[in-house]
Amino acid sequence: MNLLGNNLTLIPADREGRLIGVAETAFHPSANVGWIALLIIRREFQGRGYGREAATLLKDYLFSSPEVTEIGLGVLVQNTLAQAFWESCGYARNARHRDTHGNGCYMYRFLRTTVVT
Repeated sequence: MNLLGNNLTLIPADREGRLIGVAETAFHPSANVGWIALLIIRREFQGRGYGREAATLLKDYLFSSPEVTEIGLGVLVQNTLAQAFWESCGYARNARHRDTHGNGCYMYRFLRTTVVT
């Protein structure tokens, strides 16, 4: 499956149809890097496993393309809860940059551990 150029937007809802959050993927200009461009879980739904489930779905979606060998994402420097979350999901902090708005961000990456044939 070739997903390049096909970004995914998830808008998860609970059983009552209440909006839980929003998530979006993007593809880096390099064919082998998929990005988790956005993952926001509403505060009242945090700590219930929705974020981890969404992160797993996003990772599985991005890695379903054999060209994708790593996933990247950015977290604002001051967002220590998100940093702890992504690190607990196995993402490694590898750089610090400024985003397009001038905010300090840590860049995280997750490498594919299995070879796709």
